[in-house]
Amino acid sequence: MLATSEEWCSVCRVMEGTLINELKGKAVVLKANDETSQSISTKFGLRSIPADVVFHKGEVVEVMYGG
Repeated sequence: MLATSEEWCSVCRVMEGTLINELKGKAVVLKANDETSQSISTKFGLRSIPADVVFHKGEVVEVMYGG
């Protein structure tokens, strides 16, 4: 799972904590900062932050937006 977020975004911080706690030992959670990793947002067509991208066998299966 890829989670895009910003430090100033309170919703991002809440979602990140929830993901880490719920998925611990079940999935790999990668965090990307949209300001420094704009190519990631472009590659996956992300419209806003926070955004969580779920992969299965290397393919995007779901994009979830918070807020």
